[in-house]
Amino acid sequence: MDPSGRSERGFGRGKRPPPWPVHPPPREDELLTSWLTRLAHANHQDTHTFAAVTWPGRRIFVTDLDRRADREVLESLASRACVTLERVRATTLAAYAGRLYETFITEQRTKWLLSASRQPPHGHGLQFCPACLEASPPYFRRRWRVAFMTACEVHGRPLQTACPRCRAPVRLWARPPGPRRPEWPHVCRTCGHDLRRGEDPADAGEWPWLPTALSFQKRLLAALERGWTVIEPDDKPIYSHLFFDVVHQLVCLLNAGRRACGLAVAAREGLGLEPRPTPFRPGIAFERLAGGERGELLAMAGWLLEGWPERFVEVCRRQRIHATALLKGMDRPPFWYWSVITERLRVLHAPWRTSARAKGVQTSYNRIAQRWTGKRLVEQEQRILFVRDHPELWERPKTLAKALKADGLYGPQTPYRDVLKRCPELIALARDPDDGWRCENAPWPCRARALRERLAYRRCARRYPPSDPSAPQERRIRFVRAHPELWRRPRLLAQALKAAGLYSPNTGDAAIRRQCRKFIARAGEPNEPSRDT
Repeated sequence: MDPSGRSERGFGRGKRPPPWPVHPPPREDELLTSWLTRLAHANHQDTHTFAAVTWPGRRIFVTDLDRRADREVLESLASRACVTLERVRATTLAAYAGRLYETFITEQRTKWLLSASRQPPHGHGLQFCPACLEASPPYFRRRWRVAFMTACEVHGRPLQTACPRCRAPVRLWARPPGPRRPEWPHVCRTCGHDLRRGEDPADAGEWPWLPTALSFQKRLLAALERGWTVIEPDDKPIYSHLFFDVVHQLVCLLNAGRRACGLAVAAREGLGLEPRPTPFRPGIAFERLAGGERGELLAMAGWLLEGWPERFVEVCRRQRIHATALLKGMDRPPFWYWSVITERLRVLHAPWRTSARAKGVQTSYNRIAQRWTGKRLVEQEQRILFVRDHPELWERPKTLAKALKADGLYGPQTPYRDVLKRCPELIALARDPDDGWRCENAPWPCRARALRERLAYRRCARRYPPSDPSAPQERRIRFVRAHPELWRRPRLLAQALKAAGLYSPNTGDAAIRRQCRKFIARAGEPNEPSRDT
């Protein structure tokens, strides 16, 4: 039965149940479960009884209702509380889609959202500020369920995640002990303690990261409310979820351990924090860390993003952080973050690549470069440097081969004739004055990758001479570029390519259609030379 005395199932088909006798609307930025608790209290029922009467036969509190509330629950609340469906949806965590994250998937763990599971280790997902709960009526804010909220932006004190008396997590949907009675949201469901009487505010000495974390948190909140933010130094606006993706990547790197430990060391020095030999809990998701741990990581991430990108680039170069570690785990890194890493943290080998593009050489060095190993590359560069330091042996390859073996640059098991065969290639590389692939300030993995691509490029250049502008791949791309009206009709484009003699008569149409997508993508970039794929 509902508060008026009738069950929702007894209103007949097609008839909507009447509104509740008392139906206070949701407050600004109020959480769904908090509003539901206030509705139950206003109608003199406990939360479980109120939900059982409103949705008979459904156990809506089995899962996290703030994340997984379906359309039926939301429509019922909107109808009986006399508010719009959009206003009810704004109380759920799914409303952050497009601002905090690009898409929201109910069945998967979503980054930035704290877990409010019933499992004991992961149930501290509902944070609160005792001073904010003293407002009338007391209610829980939706932003307190977001992981970057570690302190109250109004009162400047860390948020609490458990009852000060019994240390139990806050669960608005839990059954209180004793007889069933209406409960306010600010009452602990385990011991009945008033959460407004929380712990004493922490001293500034106990939380040295708090001012920096609060400043950075206000910037994140502003981006979350507006849906966009600006990036230094050009103050270009970007979508907020692209900014949050990078912040989440940085806080994960700062707690990753060996992969990018230099970032955490430099950030702690910059903030004046005590050095920490190991990360907090490597391998644990950022959303499952304690509030103090999350706040310290956010303060370090905010310090790294100040003065973007100069401070970030300088720290990465000084600590020898490779670009691969900074991009690991990001399927689609935002362009503003990816461009800085690619242009300023990877080796500057643009001179030889630009000259190759000017010649129109078709290269597939990426695939060949992947077959090389780091150890083999180190040995190859050592041999090139040795040959460059001994120009008097360039005209005597036999003597050079003996010197390479005597210096230990080849193993004792390597035959002399094999070393002699490789000497012309080493001499050619040593004579090449182009050192654009070198960067003294870049870490060794950057230099290794550049040399790997450079050596592989030379092999491809021999396979595809620059004097052959009529290579089949280039002719096909030029044909596609000259017929933009066929870009949306791949079947006709495949037939036209075959009719123009760019494919042999035995080539199947299905195989040509599969390659048409690559041709169209390459044809849309007229300034980018084609590469053999």
